[in-house]
Amino acid sequence: MPRSLGILPAFGFILLAASAHGGASPKQVSDSWTNPGTKWVYQTETEIYELLVTTAEQKGDTRVLHLEQSQDGKLTMSDNWGISSEGICRTSLTGIAGDPAAFLVKFSYKPGEKWTARADLKGDVTLTQSFTAREFEIVKVPAGTFHAIHVEFLTEATGERTVGAEYWFAPDAGIVKMRVQKGDGIVTHELKSFTPGKE
Repeated sequence: MPRSLGILPAFGFILLAASAHGGASPKQVSDSWTNPGTKWVYQTETEIYELLVTTAEQKGDTRVLHLEQSQDGKLTMSDNWGISSEGICRTSLTGIAGDPAAFLVKFSYKPGEKWTARADLKGDVTLTQSFTAREFEIVKVPAGTFHAIHVEFLTEATGERTVGAEYWFAPDAGIVKMRVQKGDGIVTHELKSFTPGKE
């Protein structure tokens, strides 16, 4: 069975942040998912995979998380996220650096706001992503019901067609749902379970 792209690579090189209406502060991102041992289990129509926070350390005003994605007990991807007063930054994906200015959702989040992100990949490939913030929504997934930010984005790589996606991000649980274009169809990823870590 082919392995799921999952939450980490499906975003490419992006930044994640959570907010409440009218903006947010770092304290509005729940500690429940920023500690080691935090585990998300996601499901699509055909697959189940896990995302785990393995380490967390403070570097200045930024809390850096290392995450690993696995499926069927095998590591499929690793990632680093940095949480600062500005938002949550994806700093690398399997060792390749991301764009430090490319916020998916800023702490100054406003519905209707648009922004872009860029990253240079291997083989002279440039990845460009365009984001649009939507309203907060009530989202029901197998793990429960969440009040989440809805963000749409388009990904364009050099020489490749543009791919559309959208995700829902809950400040108290992280990514709870994502829909990604794959070929002529859409793959939906939903949070199946969420286990907070401990400091």
